[in-house]
Amino acid sequence: MSIKVKIDTSVCAGTGFCTQIAPEAFKLGANNKGEVINNSKSLEDMIREAEENCPLGAIIIEEN
Repeated sequence: MSIKVKIDTSVCAGTGFCTQIAPEAFKLGANNKGEVINNSKSLEDMIREAEENCPLGAIIIEEN
């Protein structure tokens, strides 16, 4: 099973927690909003940890 990762930019405040927890998966973009750069299966644990620690719940994981 694979995952699809999105960031709700209308909610994201650019705290950077996702980039600290999973720098291989997320970056802060030009608008200081989180962006998904890699959602490979090998990063799933870090991505899920970032989702759990996002203070605004902006990270959305969908199971495929």
